[in-house]
Formats: sequence, structure tokens, C-alpha cells
Amino acid sequence: PNPARHTLETAPGRENEVWLGLDWDGLRVSTDGGSTFTPIPNVQCAHLITHGPPLTAGAPPALYVYGQVNNQGMHVFRSLDRGGSWTLIGQNVAGNEPTVMAAARGVPGELY
Repeated sequence: PNPARHTLETAPGRENEVWLGLDWDGLRVSTDGGSTFTPIPNVQCAHLITHGPPLTAGAPPALYVYGQVNNQGMHVFRSLDRGGSWTLIGQNVAGNEPTVMAAARGVPGELY
């Protein structure tokens, strides 16, 4: 794993929820402010992670991962249920090896 690829992100509006992308060591979530972390199944690689507004009112924030999920290769994926399930949303990533990723805070589904 490349430590330069580790990403730490808090979930907007979710107290004490911290997400940690660990490159080829996968994705972890903490619900106790970072004291303990639980692996998210089916995420083999999390190069980059970010959160955006939920796509429906009252739902958890959308979670985006650039990495490998469900053994589908290096792509951009979105989870609307805190990593329980994933949708492939981008296969042709600009530059083929992005170093940053951000979701628009006020526009659901918009990713940069």
C-alpha cells in the first residue's frame, strides 16, 4: 500500500463517523470518532474517497470511492447506504490515475 494514497474523511451530518481509505488495504469506517474502525466488505482498494449530499432527503450522504469494488477493476463507485452496496458510475477516469476527488456539497450526484 502507498501511504500517499490514504484518505481520511468525515461524513457530513453524521456525528463521530469517520471514513478511512487505505489504498489496497481497503476501506474502513468508524462510528466512534476514530477509536475503532470496521472494514467495509467488497472494497479491495480505496485510492480516493469523498462524500456528497444524499440523493434522497433523509438518506445518508453519498459515498464515492475511486478504487476497486466487487473485483470490478479501478473505477469510480457510489454507495448510498454507507458501503452496503455499490454502483459503478465511472469507468474512464480522466488521466487514468487521479490524485484528488471531490463531491459538490450542494448538488447531489455531482462529482469532480
